Amino acid sequence: MFSMFDDVLDLLKRYELGHYQGVEVNLGKTGVYYQPSHGENWWSYYCEPISLGKKSNSKMIMGGDPYIISWRRHPWPRKEASRLIKKYIRIKSHIQKTVNVLSRALKDHFVISVHYRATDKLFEAPRVSFEKFEQEVLKTMKAYGQKKYKIFVATDEQAFLCYMIKKFGILVHYNPSAIRSKDGKPVHNNVQNDQYKCGEDALIDALLLSRGNYLIKTVSFLSRWATFFNINLPFVELSNK
Repeated sequence: MFSMFDDVLDLLKRYELGHYQGVEVNLGKTGVYYQPSHGENWWSYYCEPISLGKKSNSKMIMGGDPYIISWRRHPWPRKEASRLIKKYIRIKSHIQKTVNVLSRALKDHFVISVHYRATDKLFEAPRVSFEKFEQEVLKTMKAYGQKKYKIFVATDEQAFLCYMIKKFGILVHYNPSAIRSKDGKPVHNNVQNDQYKCGEDALIDALLLSRGNYLIKTVSFLSRWATFFNINLPFVELSNK
């Protein structure tokens, strides 16, 4: 999901630089989150429409614009990404409402946000052990001292969530309705899963991660966008790229 969101940022930046006279974000029917019952443009499932400037020849479709040189290979400066997001991107209200409800349990606590990306991500970066995350959480608690802690866990792997609950018990908070893999296969590539919900879960997790006080993460577009949603969020990345 968030690799495509990176491309949207790239498109918006190029529009501001005058490379395009008009842009329209239309991700169409391609991609793993497309679900016909939710509409013909899966961007609109999660965010308000973006249509700027002249309408003719302005449509951006996934993989259809040869002039986009994605910032996937050239990481975005956080401040610039945050500026573009605040100026142009509006998350759908029903998703914001869910985030607000889930974040109530985190109120008045020092929140350590934890993002563990596994399944197909292992083809891009070596797997990080569960124990390394446990150690980093304990290290963070030691560094910040006596506080009321909560640990918000966002992960696509059920085994990691179970491990964190076993180690930290009632400190652990998570989205209970999120779809997670129990067999190591990526949830967004499983046709048996609700594709729309897989995308919604990812966006909710990114927004909740951004509301923490400190982020511990693996290499991932999702948790990188959490740092865009909150540019003051300190973080450590445990992956060896």
